[in-house]
Amino acid sequence: MFTVTAKVRLRASDAVDIYGDEIAGYADAVEVSGVLVVPGTSVEFGENRQDGVSVELTAHFPKEWSGDLRGAKVDLPAPYGDGWDVVGNPMPYMPENTPGRWNMPVGLVRSDG
Repeated sequence: MFTVTAKVRLRASDAVDIYGDEIAGYADAVEVSGVLVVPGTSVEFGENRQDGVSVELTAHFPKEWSGDLRGAKVDLPAPYGDGWDVVGNPMPYMPENTPGRWNMPVGLVRSDG
């Protein structure tokens, strides 16, 4: 199977705005090789945003990855592109259930337009 090297920017912020809400910040990118990308769906936004579209992918991370991806951003090589947001808090499958190379499906979403 063909895999890619993803660049993962983990959430790293201790700044807050005047209302006490966290201001998003990200650490330097970490390269993760051997990521299997599965194209998902795309949804057009409709009349109010005629050029708008939301695209979803699933990136299957290799067993070697052990970081917390909650709130992270992922950059992928062409044709997928940069700026994908991690959906939720991805968790790996139990080791007993994953004899192969990948054990953590990571939902990614990006909106354009």
